[in-house]
Amino acid sequence: MSNAFLEMRGITKDFPGVRALDDVSIAVPRGEVRALVGENGAGKSTLIKILSGAYQADRGETWLQGQRIEYNRPLEALELGIVAIYQEFNLVPQLSVAENIMLGQAPRRWGSIDSVEMHRRAGEVLDQLGVQLDIHVSVSELSVAQQQITEIAKALVRDLQILIMDEPTAALTNVEIESLFEVIRTLKGRGVTVLYISHRLKEIFAVADSVTVLKDGKLVDTKPIEEVTRDDVVRMMIGRQLADYYPPKDTATDEVVLRVQNLNWSDSLHDVNLEVRRGEIVGVAGLEGQGQRELVRVIVGAVRRDSGEIYRDGQPIRIESPFDALRARIGFIPDDRKAEGLVLVRPANENIALASLRERLRSFLFVDERRERSFVSKLIEALDIKLAGRSQVVMNLSGGNQQKVVVAKWLGTEPEVLIVSEPTRGIDVGSKSEIHHIMRDLAREGVGILMVSSEMPEILGMSDRIVVMSGGRIVAEMPYEAATEAAIMAAATTDVLVEESANLG
Repeated sequence: MSNAFLEMRGITKDFPGVRALDDVSIAVPRGEVRALVGENGAGKSTLIKILSGAYQADRGETWLQGQRIEYNRPLEALELGIVAIYQEFNLVPQLSVAENIMLGQAPRRWGSIDSVEMHRRAGEVLDQLGVQLDIHVSVSELSVAQQQITEIAKALVRDLQILIMDEPTAALTNVEIESLFEVIRTLKGRGVTVLYISHRLKEIFAVADSVTVLKDGKLVDTKPIEEVTRDDVVRMMIGRQLADYYPPKDTATDEVVLRVQNLNWSDSLHDVNLEVRRGEIVGVAGLEGQGQRELVRVIVGAVRRDSGEIYRDGQPIRIESPFDALRARIGFIPDDRKAEGLVLVRPANENIALASLRERLRSFLFVDERRERSFVSKLIEALDIKLAGRSQVVMNLSGGNQQKVVVAKWLGTEPEVLIVSEPTRGIDVGSKSEIHHIMRDLAREGVGILMVSSEMPEILGMSDRIVVMSGGRIVAEMPYEAATEAAIMAAATTDVLVEESANLG
């Protein structure tokens, strides 16, 4: 370990009632991309917060370039070149890109900020990253990917030594993810050490040189990435094989519970036709931004369709709001659970009961508290939601348990159709498997499920039938037996390639 650039030795951290880290040691060479993986609660976030100065270890030492370092605040870590970029960026939206990059380090002349020199340095840093970004625009006008680049550039100004990235691709498109990987490779070439946390194992194998696995606050192992497979990593993370990661497909019937016909909306949907049968999971695949998100929102009434019909059990229905969908026994699990699926500052029991208050839990004008307690308790038990208590605030739950609360909310409405968008986004591999089995159990009970997912293994592993969208249209349909990644991608890119060729012509 003595030749490592970064060492964390015997790190132990206790919180009231729980040991978050138990004698964890890692060693990372200079210029290496080290992936940190593990289920929610494994200790990843605690470890990086100790490294970044946000937490103090109860025991253990941190060494950098052969020297023991001690610091008590994030600012002291920054001065050592240790920078953490979390999902919630630390930028000032009203300031320009250049002002954010040089924040706290702006050059001064005659007692005032030297604007010319500030812009020169900001541009120089972006050039080092090999990216094009207007340094004069305000950060509020940037995409998520551009904001992330701004955060990285801000770190580079401080003589960056170690970059910590926590779920950096959660809100990025596939194209933006590849651009981020190029930036990481550029940093690696400059000798920057990167600690990379992600639940997406495909990314780990695309960008990391090595992987450290944590479980229940303890170090499981560290391996060069070329010496492990995805199944090896999964086994280390959850302590068992996942031969049944995707449950058997044996539930579809011939009874159509949902049909959309000639659905159109704005420039995003064009004459969309599809059916979902009772007990069937229909996967919606395609490249990012091809109308998948708009399709589910039109079906559940979050936006009003321009034209077309929606049928339930063969009968046309009028859906102009989410409440109309609820009355039609259509549930909706959105892709952004924090913004659209949950009331984060309220307790779990209130979130679970929310969609059922009007129809199932009222007694005259008031909520029947006894009925509500029984209703919520049964759902918590059925989905094995891990709570300190039913009144625990949802924002304090792990990602997997937050997703289960969203599922419980809609399961309580006893839907006959469930629309699910990105059902396992941002949750660990063990929780993903649980969500998959919950969905298949619902299908076995006769629920028809329409599932949008950008994860190809999930589409292939969960779907009884797959439709592919491109340019706001359904361009292909295939049973799961005939579906392959190559076939789906060929269908997804055909219209895009034709359109690009026409533009070039």
